[in-house]
Amino acid sequence: MSNRLGEQLLRAVTLAVVSLASACGARSDSSTPAGTEPPMTTVPVDGILDLSAAAGFCALRDDGTVWCWGPNPSMSLGASENPSDCSEPCLKRPRQIQGLQNAVQISMGVMFGCAVLRDHALWCWGDNRYGQLGQRSDSQTCLFGQPCAAAGPVPSLSDVRTVAAGTDHVCALLGDATVRCWGSNDLGQLGDGTRTARETPAPVAGLAGAVNVACGPGLSCAMLSDGRVWCWGGGTGLGYDGSPQELKDALTPRKIPIDGVSSMTLSSAACALRSDATVWCWGGGPLRGVWDHRFGVVQIADVQQARSIRAAATLMCAFGDSNATCWGLAEALTLPSGARSRLDVPTNETWFLPTHLPAFDDAKVVIDTAESVCALSGEGVVRCQGSNSRGGLGQP
Repeated sequence: MSNRLGEQLLRAVTLAVVSLASACGARSDSSTPAGTEPPMTTVPVDGILDLSAAAGFCALRDDGTVWCWGPNPSMSLGASENPSDCSEPCLKRPRQIQGLQNAVQISMGVMFGCAVLRDHALWCWGDNRYGQLGQRSDSQTCLFGQPCAAAGPVPSLSDVRTVAAGTDHVCALLGDATVRCWGSNDLGQLGDGTRTARETPAPVAGLAGAVNVACGPGLSCAMLSDGRVWCWGGGTGLGYDGSPQELKDALTPRKIPIDGVSSMTLSSAACALRSDATVWCWGGGPLRGVWDHRFGVVQIADVQQARSIRAAATLMCAFGDSNATCWGLAEALTLPSGARSRLDVPTNETWFLPTHLPAFDDAKVVIDTAESVCALSGEGVVRCQGSNSRGGLGQP
């Protein structure tokens, strides 16, 4: 793994997640002692259609507005960095992103976000040190003096159907089934055959027939209409089933050895839901507890009859009929009695194995930050648990 990829993964879990080993006293393949289940706090915004997270959380409402709360470095939540009720930049109360209307889909990077509008335009906001907002923005600076900007349109892009934000880059699926990417490119995650960062969208080389796109730390993937998946960028996310020495970055799309895919999701690992309702994953992150230091495609045997899947910063979840099964790291998550975990020796992190989480059985999305976990129910209600010191629960 390159030094840069290590930095990407560190930023992807936002502000360094603390190891669960000391908190749970877990051993390899051991049972994790269950603590007292904390109450789930309801975020005071209703009618939520979707939820995404970076350092903090952003929610898409059914009226096309976007509301955000939690840690807010570099205007990542679309608001000024100046704290109103925190000792550092944060929003303890959900706040609407001003000027952003008619949104139909959102995606958050580590310190920025983007939204597709009803007219297929794309708006982005937050940190712009790698050009991930799709244009130059030198008029305003935020964290560490880096460029940032309030929500505004990406001027050189139209007919956007889906947007996916990685750590420091973005990919957009267009109406003609092609994909364009921009931002950081040190691992080849823009798929244009180079390692050159771009401030304006560029087409992914040789890719056509895409129906979905997803991004993670230094990695991008697209699902095609024939049920295949192609990825480009950092070597650990390319489905290699070999030694770490064989891992090589792909500067253009590489076919993942899986077919029959109906949906996919991506964070520090990638997962695909096949048409037979099984879940298959590859890469690092949440898979460290499932497969020891290998990066090839593996079936998550404990998950059957899944209807949807969703990746978060350090979590991967599969949702069936009124049940949620998750695995990963998520320090803020309280595990039920009997949950199994495994110590990842090189990182000294304890990752829990696929576990049924009754508290989230009515959820269609479960996502986490370094401090809290939030779940979106089918009724459009968001409930969170964890720390509220920087607004992670959306409460004053």
